[in-house]
Amino acid sequence: MSFLALYKADWKMTRRDPIMVYAIVMTIVLLGLIRFLKMRVSPELYIPLAMFGLLLAPMVFGMVPAFIMLDEKEEKVIQALQVVPVSTAKFLTYRLLNGVFFTVIFVALAPKILGFELSSKVLAMSVVLLSLEVPLLALFVIDFAETRMQGMTMMKIVGWILFAPIVIKFIVVVRNLSTDWSKFTAFLPTYWICKFYEALMAGDYTHYFQMGVAVHLVWLAVLGVIFKKKIL
Repeated sequence: MSFLALYKADWKMTRRDPIMVYAIVMTIVLLGLIRFLKMRVSPELYIPLAMFGLLLAPMVFGMVPAFIMLDEKEEKVIQALQVVPVSTAKFLTYRLLNGVFFTVIFVALAPKILGFELSSKVLAMSVVLLSLEVPLLALFVIDFAETRMQGMTMMKIVGWILFAPIVIKFIVVVRNLSTDWSKFTAFLPTYWICKFYEALMAGDYTHYFQMGVAVHLVWLAVLGVIFKKKIL
């Protein structure tokens, strides 16, 4: 069984998946609500809100493959890959591909919805950074949860952790604090995504993009090792 055959066999079911349809609709609605607030809040507050909307897409679309893989984990499907001609790398790629695909589409459309003008270079960087969130979130859940119920709990925990830089930044702006406490979350990949968007105004954003990619890859490498040791 080839990767292409495996993908074609599952694509029809994915299109009919109510979770995916719900995720798409709710993400669009949320981006629309954030855009509605653009002229009603200060630019300092709108930026964290916009970043929240942008980060929601990969988290929502990372949730879908994570739950599917949890079902397969319980049914020992993933372990069975060791005796079939489909490599684990190909299987993970196949499972995460839909989430990445929808994330790319939404990240490309989100600036227009949110009222931002981004160059093609910045937009491409945004797509790369936010697409890396999909496998990170999915692997985190599949590594540390055993059932769908545990997966939902883990998803909430991971969501709060990854949103921490934005939440802290929002509090700093609202309370006009002298210290940007979000810097203490620099070990999180989402911190560098936030710094990347903040630096767009100054034009010096390449460093934050590079750091964001590097931190994401480190996290993915660690989660990949855990996946190999705990599940395979």
